[in-house]
Amino acid sequence: MSLKIYQCHGDPQSLPHHSQTMLQLDEETLRRRQEKREHMRDNYPFIARIKPMAKNIRPVTDCKRPYVDSHMLDKVNARVTGLDFDTGRPTTGEQFLEPLSPQAVANLLDQTKPFHLDEPDHFFSEPQPPEGWDDSDLTDDAQNEARFFFQFIDYSLTMNEDEDGFGGTTIIPHLSRWAMFQSDIHRLTRIHPTRNDVEWRVQGVFRCFTGPLDPDPLRPRTLDTSKPHLSCFLSNLNPPRDGELTTGELNAVILLGLGQAARKEYQQHRIFPVTVVCGSNRTVRIVQGVVDLPKQAVELRVSRIVEFPRGKDANWDGFRTLLGWFLGTPIGTTTY
Repeated sequence: MSLKIYQCHGDPQSLPHHSQTMLQLDEETLRRRQEKREHMRDNYPFIARIKPMAKNIRPVTDCKRPYVDSHMLDKVNARVTGLDFDTGRPTTGEQFLEPLSPQAVANLLDQTKPFHLDEPDHFFSEPQPPEGWDDSDLTDDAQNEARFFFQFIDYSLTMNEDEDGFGGTTIIPHLSRWAMFQSDIHRLTRIHPTRNDVEWRVQGVFRCFTGPLDPDPLRPRTLDTSKPHLSCFLSNLNPPRDGELTTGELNAVILLGLGQAARKEYQQHRIFPVTVVCGSNRTVRIVQGVVDLPKQAVELRVSRIVEFPRGKDANWDGFRTLLGWFLGTPIGTTTY
C-alpha cells in the first residue's frame, strides 16, 4: 500500500488525527528506507561477495512445499550429515558449537530462579486452559504450540524470580556471552496465502558478544566479531521428519548465514555456522548449517528428534540440554 506524504507547514498537531497518523507512518517508512540505503552503502563490498552463492537460493526462498527434496539441495550445493543432540559433535567435519552441559545449565537456573519454573506446566499438562488463559491461546496448531514452547525457553534465559526480569540477575544478558537481537533480514517468516500447509517463523536470533553484560551502563557490550556464529529458534507448522528437512529449516540456515557474511564486521570469515533450534508442536531438533562461502556450499547437520509430549517438566533433562544449545561455546576455525 502506498502512503501519501503530507506537506505539513507549521505544527503537525494541527493536522487531523488521521493525517497525523499517516504522517507518522510516512516518517517511519522513510527512516527505514534511509537505514536500508546506509546499510547497503556501508556493506556493499561484503554484500557483493555473497552474490555468487545468493543467486542460487531463489528456489529455496520461493519454495511453496513444506519439505525439501534432493533436487533443491543440489541447487544450493548442500549435503546432510548427522549431529549429536547431547554433545554438539557432528558425524563429519569440525565442531562449531559446544553446548553448555545440563548440569551447568541447572546451576545457572538455580542462581537466577526464573519464576515460571516453580509453576505447574499448565500448557502441556492440563486438558483445559488454566484460569486467566483465553481458549484461543491453546491450540492444536503445531506452529503456535512451538511458539509457546519458545516462551518457556525465553523465560528461562531472560527472567528471574522477580517475574519481570528487572532489578536482578538473568542468564541472558548477565551470565552469558549471547544476546538476542532484531534481525534486519527479510523473509524470515513464511505464511503462504493460498495453502495452509506451509507456515514457519524465525524467532529469537542470538549473536555472540565479548562477554556478559557489564554492570556499568557506561560500558556497553561489544559484539565479538571473531565469532560469526548465530543461533535461533524456528517455529514450524510442519513437523520434523527423520531423513527430511523442512523448507523453513533450510531457509533459516541460508538466509541467516549469508546475512552474516554480508556484514562488514565479519569480513575476515569464510565459514558461518548457524544453529537452528527447530520446534513443531511438542517436538524439537537441532539443524546446524555450516555456510562455506568460498566453496559456495552448505553442510546441514541434523540431530535426532526430541519430544516433550507432557511438557518440559516431564523431560527435564532434555529441556536443560536444549537450553545448553543457546548458551554454548562457539568454537572452530572460521577465518581464511
